[in-house]
Amino acid sequence: MKLSVLLITGSSDRVALDTVQNLAGQSGELAAEIFLIIAGDFQEENRKKLYLERAAVFGMTAFINIGGKSEAELLNTFIKYANADFCTVMRAGGKTDPSYFGRLTAPLEKDETLNIACGRRVKSGIDLFTPNDIPAGVVDLTKQYGCFPATFEGTIVRTSFAAEHRFDSEAGKFAEQKWMLSVLSECGKFYYDSRLSVWQENSGTDPAEAEELPEEACDAAYFTEICEKCLLPLADNCKGKDGRLPLFMQHYYTHKVYEITELGFLAKDFPEEERAAVIDTLNRTLKSVEDKVICDVYGVLDKNGYFTEDKLLLLGIKHGHENFSPDISYSSNMLYAVQKDIVLSDSTKLPVTIDMLNVYKGSLEIDGSFDSVFSERRTKMCAEYGGSAKNALSSDFSYSSRAASTSSKRFSAD
Repeated sequence: MKLSVLLITGSSDRVALDTVQNLAGQSGELAAEIFLIIAGDFQEENRKKLYLERAAVFGMTAFINIGGKSEAELLNTFIKYANADFCTVMRAGGKTDPSYFGRLTAPLEKDETLNIACGRRVKSGIDLFTPNDIPAGVVDLTKQYGCFPATFEGTIVRTSFAAEHRFDSEAGKFAEQKWMLSVLSECGKFYYDSRLSVWQENSGTDPAEAEELPEEACDAAYFTEICEKCLLPLADNCKGKDGRLPLFMQHYYTHKVYEITELGFLAKDFPEEERAAVIDTLNRTLKSVEDKVICDVYGVLDKNGYFTEDKLLLLGIKHGHENFSPDISYSSNMLYAVQKDIVLSDSTKLPVTIDMLNVYKGSLEIDGSFDSVFSERRTKMCAEYGGSAKNALSSDFSYSSRAASTSSKRFSAD
């Protein structure tokens, strides 16, 4: 067999059977070279028949009764019995291009030094770390930091290589991420083709876009579980001889902490007494991340709406200053917000949002806001009117939903 596919059925046979049909339609007669292993609750034989009716095109078909298996136990069982050159995971509802598997196993067959291959991963939008603007070929993770698969789903792995690396049960629901990041740090390279797409199972609305978080979001562990079970243990095991975490992993850590801050500040009833525990965990997670990654010097994170205020928030978490202000540098006509030798922003890149214009007692009132990049203690705000500068007469301060400080200024000009 060329390829073993673990299909995790979930609760909907109808959705899972759509994925079976998609796998059966792989081009180049690849279906005959697929060993399909279907995982689910198969205590009733009638349920198996639903799948066997559509499985005749595959070279082999088998079933795993999930029972009380953890995700790591299920994946380890799959690898143990994956009787094929390569293996991958699909979940109910997932689909691929017809040539996806054939065109990704080919480079692994030609080059035995390659163990991993994948295409673009699509789930509630395009995955940040699988861009479509790089040519197909080998990605060297020591030189390119914004392109890699973070889970096993839709990722082709050489089975003999996978068998040498067990999934960690202690990682819980993050077993895939922990395993994939670990093996990528070991390999240092993989094959990527952005012309091929895998549509991953849709588990519902992206939490970052949900109006309300689930009940468990009231517990700090909801936000920090990925750090405690996946990111922090990996940081201890994946650092190089120079003591640095690989840069591609540093970008992943930064993105995950950014997601946590986005989710955390959506929680209206977030318990204040647990805030310190969350911040402490995020602080420990970011200790392995260099400031230049948080400041997005490599231009990886800005594809996902990662703004200056987000950088300041994460720098503050890392360095223990909740209202973090960068250093200030200047030229003859410009101020620069600087973190060490990294320019975060300058005074020409601070757009002002005008909320209200009003003429009051012979004065023009402008009520607006701008991102508070510069320290309030070290800078002075003025408004220019009629060609002359006027000091701001009054000010008040508020905070955005990103928990980044936003200065709201009111100007008066006679």
